[in-house]
Amino acid sequence: MQKIAFFICVLILLAGCSAPDEKYTTVANGQEERVQQIEKVLEKHESIEHVNMVVLDEAMLVAIQVKPWSRWKKQKIEQQVKKELEDKFPKEKVTVSTDFKLHWEAGKLKEEKDQKKIRQQVKQLSNLAKEET
Repeated sequence: MQKIAFFICVLILLAGCSAPDEKYTTVANGQEERVQQIEKVLEKHESIEHVNMVVLDEAMLVAIQVKPWSRWKKQKIEQQVKKELEDKFPKEKVTVSTDFKLHWEAGKLKEEKDQKKIRQQVKQLSNLAKEET
């Protein structure tokens, strides 16, 4: 009985010590410097759990997933992040959303190889984000 209890405790410890998931998922060809700048802006917000980013030459889509206890302030977090990114990148079209569908769709773009389709999808997702608000 003691061996079984010890084995269960070891399994629980190993499960708790597993590596955390990555916080950022990015689609950006040749835009690594801008991605790092965006990550610096997003690191200030402790309530952000995961971010899917699509960074193009002229536009960026940032889909945010917030932590469960911060869901009450989703809109406020979205507005703060958008304002900070617009201040940091004034010449670019910035789209920030806390909607899960946009987060999911932006994550799916990671597998897409065709730049034309990525641009088209980002434009469509940006329009969808505007309709929500």
